Amino acid sequence: MTMIVAVSNLKGGVGKSTVARNVAVYFSSKGEKVCIVDTDIVQRTTCEWKERREDAEHRVDVFPMSTMEGLPKDIKTHQDNGYSVIIIDGVPQLEQV
Repeated sequence: MTMIVAVSNLKGGVGKSTVARNVAVYFSSKGEKVCIVDTDIVQRTTCEWKERREDAEHRVDVFPMSTMEGLPKDIKTHQDNGYSVIIIDGVPQLEQV
């Protein structure tokens, strides 16, 4: 069974990515296979975060969202690849730009 956690808020700069990363590292430290889906197409800050911590003790894979319409398929792919926890790092908007 896969746990899917969405971290979202309509306002930017409130700490969504920070919360998503910390939750992901927590579950990874407990032995779960964890990934984050970075849904911000403009600013890939969570993807960049992953690159900066390649040698970290607790592994968290980060994947950019393909498209808004493709997000359910992306999540299904990650489930099929054995991730027990999938964190969605949400974007601060109601509509796709």
